[in-house]
Amino acid sequence: MNIFKIFGIDRITSKMVFMAIFSLTLLGLSVNSLYDLLKSLVSSDKNLFFIYISLPIIFYLWILLLYRKYKPIITSDSSSEVSQILPHRGIIMVLSTPKEIPEEINQQILEADDPLPLYEIKGIGQLFKGLYHHKTKLEYVWLIASQKSEPYKECIRNFFNKFIPKAKICKQKDYANKDYILKSKNDSDVIKEIKSILSDIYSKENLSDYNLEISEIVVDVSGGSKPMSIGMIFGALDSSIDIQYVEQNNHNVIGIKISPEMLFDQFAKHLLKASQK
Repeated sequence: MNIFKIFGIDRITSKMVFMAIFSLTLLGLSVNSLYDLLKSLVSSDKNLFFIYISLPIIFYLWILLLYRKYKPIITSDSSSEVSQILPHRGIIMVLSTPKEIPEEINQQILEADDPLPLYEIKGIGQLFKGLYHHKTKLEYVWLIASQKSEPYKECIRNFFNKFIPKAKICKQKDYANKDYILKSKNDSDVIKEIKSILSDIYSKENLSDYNLEISEIVVDVSGGSKPMSIGMIFGALDSSIDIQYVEQNNHNVIGIKISPEMLFDQFAKHLLKASQK
């Protein structure tokens, strides 16, 4: 176990060991110099005074240099790399089950002159923002829903009609043109099913039908349960696929480049939860 992860350090390198030893040595010399400095103040030897005071100053400058160098690593999320998300032509997202009645949400959409107030609707507001972020280019949307969240597809359609009229919801071409409705109940099957759906969407045949490149479809992991998000991530493990997440509080759209550490961490949490049932 690497206890240094607490400070944002994923692995210990020879460079870090050298800097640690150098810092400790410099600290020891600085402490001794401060002690000798007190003694030199009593005497009248000015040369000793400047020698003793120089080491603590060097030490403080060294610590300041290390702080400025490693501050971005310590303060950032070490599990993922944040990147800018530009507008895409297509987006894939999972519907959560909002806490409000679909008819009430539809009424709010109808009365809204600006989409901003709609972002506050719990369970679906994040998806509204995720969609509107791509309004300048968005044409195709793949919605994956459970039985409970299926009624909220109408809210997405009404949102499109009001704010992004050129966008449309895509259906399963090989399955009688049906919506993407999850059939699985347990978590492991949900992960597999969503991964399979994304594989179909990103297939060459499907991309060709829509005249899209794989990089033109972004995966949004803001909605759905944790197993659904894991399934989305597993289905988007390609360097040319962008993944985004909409923050719940300030509604920022964050681009995420999944690291192996983040993937294994989430997978381990899922296994631990499953083993406790």
